[in-house]
This record gives sequence, structure tokens and C-alpha cells, in this order.
Amino acid sequence: MVALLTAASYVELVGKYPKAAGAALYAQKAFKVPFLTFIIAFMVMCSGLSSASAAALAFSGDYMSELSAGALPPTLIAVAFVLILAAVNLRGVAESVKTNVVLTLVELSGLAIILGIGAYAVLTGGGEPSRLVEFESSGTGFALMTGVLGATALGFFAFVGFEDSVNMAEETKDPTRTFPAPSSSAWPSPAPSTSWWRWSPRSWSTPAPSPARTGRSSKWSRRAASSSLPSSSP
Repeated sequence: MVALLTAASYVELVGKYPKAAGAALYAQKAFKVPFLTFIIAFMVMCSGLSSASAAALAFSGDYMSELSAGALPPTLIAVAFVLILAAVNLRGVAESVKTNVVLTLVELSGLAIILGIGAYAVLTGGGEPSRLVEFESSGTGFALMTGVLGATALGFFAFVGFEDSVNMAEETKDPTRTFPAPSSSAWPSPAPSTSWWRWSPRSWSTPAPSPARTGRSSKWSRRAASSSLPSSSP
């Protein structure tokens, strides 16, 4: 649910402010407090560093240790992993996107294998579905917080992923189409007075701005009102 709320907020804001600044830009537009904007930008930078280092250490420790049987030092593998990813990003956006697609397919394949094993265990009677709702009440206080810490880490990585996605808005030709807003059938849309753009599966539409937003004269408002009246001709 936390990831869903975060995703919906990001896709709403990236269409209105398609800039490579993410949460820092949105906070600046909302509150206009430079110190708050700096703090948010600094925390986003720290989250990027910590997520990259966590991914590098997981790759060098958990994955490569199984393949190399401990022949290579994990620190060296982690540094090489970060340098390779940096080289791909510096090469170009298209190359980084293609690499990301390949890694995503690998990750989805692993998840599909795990889900298949779990389904097989349940269907053959080897699994215990009742354990899904069990709560371990024994152990130390730190052990009881393991589930909360795991959920927090998952939400943190989800936030970093959405932040990285909207930071690519300037690399797209049409950000409002590349990052579509949530459909009104799946997510409550804002009121018409506060909605700047809407998304439908067929086309994009932009509501006519009000005179207060555009500074148009009353002549424009009278013309718009007369055009919205039903015609008396058959």
C-alpha cells in the first residue's frame, strides 16, 4: 500500500513538473522553503548511495560467492560492479535502459521460479499455508522487529525506484505520455477545479484553463460560456 501511494503521487507530479529533480522539486513547488528542499535533495542523494552500495554488496556477497566459491574478494567484486554500471550509464540512456530490461527479466525469472516452487509445494501437500499468518512472539526485541525492518527496507527501495524513474523525465520526448497518470477507474482522480491533466486509455486531454489561471479577459470567459450552451438549431 505504501508503494502504491508513492507511485500514484509520483506519476501525478511528474506530468506537471517533468524535470530531473524528483522529490526535491516537488517540495520546492509546494512549500518554497530552500532549506527543506536542500534537506530532501541531500536525503535522496544518500538513499541513492546506500541503495547502490547495498545492491553491490548483495551481488558480490550472496550471488558471486556461489559462482566463484569464494575465490574472489567480495569488496573487489562490489567495486567492479559499481564501475561497470557507471560505465553503462555514461555510455547513454538507451544502453542503460536495455541493461535494466535484461536485469529486470532476470529478476522476474527468479521470482517466477520461487513462486512455482511454492505453488508446487502447496499443491502436493508439502507446504503449510497456515504458516503465512503465523507471528513469532518469542525471542528478543530485535528479533520481533525483523518483519518491520524488512517491510521498511522494501518501502525504501520502492521509493528509490520511483525517484529514479521520474528523474528520467527530461530524457523522454513526451513525459506525460511516458508517465501516465493513474486511471480514474483504478484511482480517485482530483476534483475538476484542481486537476490539470487527465489520462484515459485512448487519448490525452487537457482541460481548458480558467480565466484566473491564465489571466485572460472577461471576453474570453464570455466566449467560453457561450460556446458551452446548447444550440437551438435542429
